[in-house]
Amino acid sequence: MSGIIESFAQACPGAELLALSADPAGTKMQHGIHAADRMKPGELLSALRGVDLLISGGGSLLQNTTSARSLGYYLSVIWLAKRLGKKVMVYAQGIGPLTGFPAKRAVKSVLNRVDLITVRDAASKSCLEDIGVTHPDIKITADPAFAMKPAPDEDATEILRATGVPEGVPLIGVSLRHWKNDINWLPALSQGLENAASKIGAVLVFLPMQREKDTSISVQVASQITAPSFVISGHYTPAQIMSTTGRMSFVVGMRLHSLIFSASEGIPFLAISYDPKVEVFAQVAGQDESIKIEDLTASVVTSRIMDAWNKRTGLAKRLGELVPDLRVAAMENAVLACRLTAQEEH
Repeated sequence: MSGIIESFAQACPGAELLALSADPAGTKMQHGIHAADRMKPGELLSALRGVDLLISGGGSLLQNTTSARSLGYYLSVIWLAKRLGKKVMVYAQGIGPLTGFPAKRAVKSVLNRVDLITVRDAASKSCLEDIGVTHPDIKITADPAFAMKPAPDEDATEILRATGVPEGVPLIGVSLRHWKNDINWLPALSQGLENAASKIGAVLVFLPMQREKDTSISVQVASQITAPSFVISGHYTPAQIMSTTGRMSFVVGMRLHSLIFSASEGIPFLAISYDPKVEVFAQVAGQDESIKIEDLTASVVTSRIMDAWNKRTGLAKRLGELVPDLRVAAMENAVLACRLTAQEEH
């Protein structure tokens, strides 16, 4: 959300944003915008009636690997907005995976009625085209997070100091999340991280992207390995986490936004792919092949980290060449959205 807000502040500073949120009070506090409870039908309906444009995104909302219920919810919000005569933009989403004919048919039916579709990668565009989305044209842009600006470097210094991270040593950032069957893959990942950190002489810094969900698994792994490790556990803004990511020498990440933050800050990374979106982004960013979670072993993790570490200068150079264009593409989402609202006014 931070990337969307920053994009609109630049593209159309007069726009008033209203978030549909599961935690309206928290959204208002963190982002400084109005918010409505998306789980209360009356509040949702009232919010939709009052807007000129519904933005569906960013993120990966239109997929049914998490649950069919979430896909149905996000499609129903789009459908309702169109029934109310509102313009709708699918905003820089990563589409899919979509499994089963009913899900594909539902996405096709609803998205063929929207006013504008942007997606963050070519695979998402292909997914929509394959299921028959033909209107409107689908434009490839980039994830809104590329429009974000990091917090001042002083914030990162203070965060690392408060966490006890030593200075003058290589830092490997690690972003983990809970996922299926972690009893099978997590010990191997932990051992691989420890082996690589020992070979490099690096300190592991765990970077929870979603504090409430990711801190526990970060603490669990950090407590089980002997290599020096620290967990960033305070209440920090996305911009502060981005700035802290920029202080790493290398990043190993599961969360997509850990990889986007790494790329934005020019930090080479190795992606641990639990979802196709992670693997696709690693390819877009020109980094080495990701490790699929089902193929994960301690030796594979160690060897891939060491290979990437030894090539990190070249990997960072690729990011330096790619990221400026991704920033422009991320801003284009907001520019296109603002044009839609301008059309509405006329």
